[in-house]
Order: sequence, then structure tokens, then C-alpha cells
Amino acid sequence: MENANLITLTNDKGELATVKEVIFPNDKNIDIAIIVVDNFVFYDTKHFNVVAPEILEQVLTIGYPPIPGFDAFQLYEISSINNSYKFSNGQIIGKEVSYLDSIEYFILNAKVKGGNSGSPVINRKGNMIGMIIQIPMDSEDFEKIDKLGYGILTPSTEIVKYLGGGEKNQDVTIFQCENIDKGFRIIT
Repeated sequence: MENANLITLTNDKGELATVKEVIFPNDKNIDIAIIVVDNFVFYDTKHFNVVAPEILEQVLTIGYPPIPGFDAFQLYEISSINNSYKFSNGQIIGKEVSYLDSIEYFILNAKVKGGNSGSPVINRKGNMIGMIIQIPMDSEDFEKIDKLGYGILTPSTEIVKYLGGGEKNQDVTIFQCENIDKGFRIIT
């Protein structure tokens, strides 16, 4: 959204959302935002309940991972796909506190790629339990992505904190928006 002249937000029928404000965490390392709309045009859109993730929970990841030889398309994965296309259930297989930011993250064995970053992670009950934020790098060559296919999940509880809610809410900046012909722009 940074430096955007026009942002368009519509539902699947093409109805334009009227945006009131956009909320960003002040920490530039947190790449997430809330868009507050005045007219709720997403009445037919399924929403997700937000719940905390659990170890060994089966998950679904959604995204646009780059696949050589194909244009971008949306991909839903409920399991890992290895080189011989055998399937195994994708699960949360661990949690660990990062020494970089002291936040507890969850590790997934559902195959994720760069196009999954920022996507929701959904459990079997259809609840959003977090967001894909990172793909581990190879421990011997930091220029390469880890070949095991693990993903790192920011739990929903942390996302709520990032966006100004919860007990340990983060500092946020609220930007008002100007609605124009085919979308909106952030007023800085």
C-alpha cells in the first residue's frame, strides 16, 4: 500500500468498498494492515473466526506460489506434496520462540513457497489460526530455501497484538482515506 496512488477493494460482484481508514503497526518489520470500511460490501463473503493454533492441528494454506512453467494461479494445499507427489497431512509440528524478535512462532509441514506469504492458515473447522510469514532458509546456504518445505506461521494471537488489540497491543498509526472514482488512497 505504500506509495500507492489508487487502491481498489471490491467484492466478487465488483461492488466498491468505501474505505474509512487503514491501520498499520508502527514497527516496520510487521507487514500487515487493517482496512476499515464504511459500507460493508462483503456481506456474501465467508469470514473466518480467529482462534489460537494447536500443535498437530491439520491445516490448509492458500496462496500464489511460483511454479516454473505456469502463470500465477491460486493454490489450496491441505498437505505436503513431495517429489513423487505422495500426500501427507499438513500439520502444525512445533512451536519455538525466535531469538530475533522473542515471538513464539509455529512450524508447519504443509508445503509453502514465497507466494504463500501473508496468506491465512485455516484449521479443519474453518477457523483462521495464523498467517504464513516466512519460509526457512537452508542452514548451509542462506541463499537457498530449505528443501524440506516447512513454513513458519505467525499465530493469530500475535496478529491481534500487531493490529492494536489484545493485552500487549502494539503501537499503531491510523491513516484516514479519501475515496475516489475507482477506489481509495491513503491520506498522509
